[in-house]
Amino acid sequence: MVEAIIALPPSLFYGTGIPACVLVINKNKPDELRNKILFINADAEYAEGKAQNFLRPEDIEKIDTAFTQNLPIPKYSRLVDLSAIEENDFNLNIRRYVDNTPDPEPEDVKAHLQGGVPKSEVATQEPFYHKFGMKRDVFFQEKDAAYFDFKTELTDPEGAGKAGIKDHIEKHEGVQKTLEQFRKETNDWWQEAKTDFIRLETNNNLPKIRQELLSSFQNRLVPLALFDKFQVAGIFVNWWQTINYDLKTISSAGWSVNLIPDEYIKKAFFQKEMNELDKLDSQISDLENTLQEAMEEAEVEPETDDEGNEKKATVKYVTERLLADAHDLLGNFVDNPNKYKPAPNGTTKLPSEVPEKSKIEVLKYLAQANVLAETEAKIRTKKKTLKDKEVRLGNLVDAKKYGRDGFINYLNDLIILREAEMAAADKDAGKKKAQKQIDDLNAKKELVEELVAAIGEPITKEEARGLILQKHHDLMQEQLERYLNREKRECLAMIEKLWDKYSISRKRLELDRNETLNKLNSFLEKLNYL
Repeated sequence: MVEAIIALPPSLFYGTGIPACVLVINKNKPDELRNKILFINADAEYAEGKAQNFLRPEDIEKIDTAFTQNLPIPKYSRLVDLSAIEENDFNLNIRRYVDNTPDPEPEDVKAHLQGGVPKSEVATQEPFYHKFGMKRDVFFQEKDAAYFDFKTELTDPEGAGKAGIKDHIEKHEGVQKTLEQFRKETNDWWQEAKTDFIRLETNNNLPKIRQELLSSFQNRLVPLALFDKFQVAGIFVNWWQTINYDLKTISSAGWSVNLIPDEYIKKAFFQKEMNELDKLDSQISDLENTLQEAMEEAEVEPETDDEGNEKKATVKYVTERLLADAHDLLGNFVDNPNKYKPAPNGTTKLPSEVPEKSKIEVLKYLAQANVLAETEAKIRTKKKTLKDKEVRLGNLVDAKKYGRDGFINYLNDLIILREAEMAAADKDAGKKKAQKQIDDLNAKKELVEELVAAIGEPITKEEARGLILQKHHDLMQEQLERYLNREKRECLAMIEKLWDKYSISRKRLELDRNETLNKLNSFLEKLNYL
């Protein structure tokens, strides 16, 4: 009756650190599985989490495929005859039949002693280099019949060293072509897949559409040989889970504008307003840099706390210190130094009894204080303008989404929700917060006519569909980039492992040690210690 035994990774279930397994019991096993048991050892393929581990989409897909197809995969799954199990006294320990223990890490003693990278170890990695269109000579050069050396541009004293390996991978033409090929194939697949998505409005058979899209996606990407079919399935399933809510909404309610992120609407219809916000943001950044430079030029003694530790300088503190320094200096010559404040135009008239040298110093303090005050005031004004424009743009987006009647209904729904929150609030602070939100929503209702007039026509069904499809395409590209980056990191890790093992030999260490000892002895001789 035992159809399959599936080993799962450790710490997969809450509060359970040990690895669990799944026993599939089937009283009606197919004839082809009589006296056979499928063993799947999936305990090594998972992602680590903070509290517990979890199976990635590609891990689940691999388990499912191996089980449903009774697929033999080296070091992963195997269909075992009952006779072989009987020879093991009916012991069902999974590793007896599917041993996925990693091969031992090779260690070349001669390379450790005399230097060089064993060609045999490089040869095991070469298929992975080829996936990215690279050859071994990107990292290695000939040493002798059995060994390579790392390229001189990596190992020279002025070379990049281990850090240069990543740079070599990132800039390699083959790697860039491989990445572009994947992006192109994914884009081409999407152009075909869009028609299936458009069908969702009238055909809500999501499982069938999912299987068709997964199959076509694998047909596109698996032949490129960087990912196996389970990894390609992982890219697809991660993406499908991300857009799952969208798909259900489309199949039941059509291309709802609520599925469109505000940023997409802004880019599509309000580019002018976006440019204004970017310009304001840039101006604020420039002013903040100017303010920081002015504070550094002031060279004011830092403020300290009760324990004598320096506090972070604030504009208020620096300005007050500059004015205090100016008034202290003026106090030597005038009776009321506090009446001399920074003038709006940056100039301040001082009495003739102040010596010229002191006058220059006082004016410098006052001018610096004036720059700080003016710049901070400009920043406050710009930030308020920016906030007002952002609120205005958010209102325009809502108007574009819903149109006049839809916008009013949307605001009324929010008001009802806030009123319910206010009624349920226990504390006055919660009631006041909800009341303020209600007041803001009512104020927004008064602007509806003006906002609707400003946006022209609301978003059409065709526009909504186009923006939602664009979002889905971008999310697919995001998943693809994540997997591509993971493969690059794996390639980098393999080469860095060889670097850590063989870049510095015992012979090299001895030479460096002897050179250091000779320098030390030379210094000791000059000091008459030897």
